Amino acid sequence: MKNYLEICADLDRDGFGYWLAGFIDGEGSFIVNKQDQGYRPLLRVKLRDDDAAVLYECQRRTQLGSVFPEPVYRRTGRVGQRNRPQMVWQVTTKADLPVLVALLERYPLRAKKRTDFDIWKYAVAEWTTKRRYGHWEPLEVLRAELAANRTYTSWQPDPSPKTPDIAGATTSRHAANGSISPPSSSGSCPPTDATSRCRDGCGRASPATR
Repeated sequence: MKNYLEICADLDRDGFGYWLAGFIDGEGSFIVNKQDQGYRPLLRVKLRDDDAAVLYECQRRTQLGSVFPEPVYRRTGRVGQRNRPQMVWQVTTKADLPVLVALLERYPLRAKKRTDFDIWKYAVAEWTTKRRYGHWEPLEVLRAELAANRTYTSWQPDPSPKTPDIAGATTSRHAANGSISPPSSSGSCPPTDATSRCRDGCGRASPATR
């Protein structure tokens, strides 16, 4: 394993580790790739080539993966315009993946992709400790679970928000004070004198002032 402590010390120096977690949360993809000879977990972060410096910085600071251009194969559909050239930072080797998992445990993701990572890290553990060819069922299950987790679900507010029971709280306040009786059935509070309001401060006028 790469010198994990040295990497962490460098990432802690200027807070880059936490920035990296947020960057992966927004731009990264946790993938379990199906191949002709089984499955392979990997992380891919793809940006336009004019942002390639960001990817090279990630690769240099973590000492993980590689950065390479992604070929442009098709047109966008707009006449005369091709797809923008893309650059990819990819982490996929058995030496690099456990270090990446450890880093993202130290600098945790905060958004919805955190759940993707929680599934994907089990795929990394399964793949990096696998001793023989075949028996891909665990990785197949984790790949399906990862795909299911990516289904878009819109945020919905609580359909029945609870309204504070202000009246009940006022009643409880009166009952808890032994020197003041609870409000009467008429809804008034015992007065302190003919011109005062309720001594408990609830704001209701006494019968004498009505």
